[in-house]
Amino acid sequence: MIKIIPKDDMEYSRYLLGRARFFMTKARQYELAPHHISPRQAYILFLLSTMGSGMTLRELAWQTDRKINTLSVNMSKMERDGLVKKIRDTPNSIQFSFRLTEKGMNTYQNCMRE
Repeated sequence: MIKIIPKDDMEYSRYLLGRARFFMTKARQYELAPHHISPRQAYILFLLSTMGSGMTLRELAWQTDRKINTLSVNMSKMERDGLVKKIRDTPNSIQFSFRLTEKGMNTYQNCMRE
C-alpha cells in the first residue's frame, strides 16, 4: 500500500531533500563520467590540490568523513590510475602522505572547468 504524505509534513520535506540529493549526485556522476572518476575521487583531488603539500590518510579520512579502511581502498585505486602518488614521509616511517600527480592535477583542472 502506498502511503500518501501531506505536503506540509516534515516527512515530505525529507522526501524532497532525498530526491534532490539523488538527482544532484546523478548529475555530478554524469559530468565526471568522461574523466573516469567518481564524485568522491573528485573531492579527494580537490582536497589534495588545495592543501598542496600532501595529506595523510588520517587527514583525508577526517576531511571526507570516511573510515580509513574505506579510504585506503579508494586511494589505492587512484594510485593505480596515476592520479595520486603515495610518498613515505621519512625512509623509516610507516606513515604515508598523498600528493597529486601531473595526471591528477590535469584531471582536477578539467573537471572544474565544466
